[in-house]
Amino acid sequence: MLAKTLKLEGDGAALPFVDQTAIAPWASRSVAQIAQARIGEGLFGEQFLPSQKLTRAEAAVLLASAKKLELATESASTDFTDDADIPTWAKPAIVALSEAGVSLFQPQSSAFGPDASLTRGEVITLLRTLLST
Repeated sequence: MLAKTLKLEGDGAALPFVDQTAIAPWASRSVAQIAQARIGEGLFGEQFLPSQKLTRAEAAVLLASAKKLELATESASTDFTDDADIPTWAKPAIVALSEAGVSLFQPQSSAFGPDASLTRGEVITLLRTLLST
């Protein structure tokens, strides 16, 4: 959905992941296009883990990367009550999104919930946010 929302180009031929055979054929082109566009670079490492659920922390990194937001290089902290639970690698993206005025998933809560999986509603909100740029 991300590749289609962003209308990514590229042949989608080269999958740089060691677990590429685990990626469903219907998804492999989009996954390759995301990798070629360097969205979320460094997030996946050598494995894409296609069956693993996407966490809010990972989604924040993908969204900030897709929006091409500039990330702070120094240690970042957020205003969320569970800041100590947010992985260090995700904080710069979360701060950049917050500074860009992007709503971060749980408007009714002061906690971010970095390890929680995205709901369908959150995925739609994320994609709508990308379309509005």
